[in-house]
Amino acid sequence: LHGLRTKLNTRTRRQDKIGDHTCQPPPAFHPSLVTARSWELNPVVSVAFALRREFPWRRVPLYVVAQLVGASLACLLLWAMFGKVGHLGATLPGHGFNDVHAMVLEAVLTLGLLTTILGTASGAQNVGPLSALAIGGYIALAGLWASPVSGASMNPARSFGPDLATGNFTHFWVYLVGPTVGMLAAVGAAVVLRGPGPDPAAAKAAQGALGTVIVERHYRVGDETGRPRAPGTGDIGGTGDAEEGA
Repeated sequence: LHGLRTKLNTRTRRQDKIGDHTCQPPPAFHPSLVTARSWELNPVVSVAFALRREFPWRRVPLYVVAQLVGASLACLLLWAMFGKVGHLGATLPGHGFNDVHAMVLEAVLTLGLLTTILGTASGAQNVGPLSALAIGGYIALAGLWASPVSGASMNPARSFGPDLATGNFTHFWVYLVGPTVGMLAAVGAAVVLRGPGPDPAAAKAAQGALGTVIVERHYRVGDETGRPRAPGTGDIGGTGDAEEGA
């Protein structure tokens, strides 16, 4: 009976410090000692991590607003400095291609981009800072061959800024629908390849260090070595809920 593993449906809330595989609660800290450094500049990246339960949904609206405002201010600065030259970098379907062509290509490009981002953020890949090279390399290669067709945006905010500055949203739906479809496909692929999530390393990459990084974890009955405890000698296991600390 000592070796019998009991499966319990008890749900307990436990805080898990990212990178601490002993699953011990983090020590108390003051928020002013922590630096916010989440690197997301793309709304579909924020939503993708949220769908993977690696980024808190309550942060998503402000992130998206910040991304759109940042893109718009950048284009307005270019307009003030150089005038409306080159459509301020607006992403437009290339000559000989229509909106549908550009939308489908944007979906395919974003599928590849989000697959790269979610994959390199995963703890299973263990690439660390080299993920920046993988993501930057993908964007560069995608731009080389796809820019003549769609502009290789892969980012609704990147397309929103120039459209707002020029006041022309005729083609904006292409760069909203395409990346969104590609993002959903990438999240689906991640579920198939790595499960529904969350992944602690990916949560840390997505959330940066703004507050305590909390991620849902599943615990087995037993101690940290995975061996079952004798009855009455310790805590029971359960399922930790995903929650993000202030």
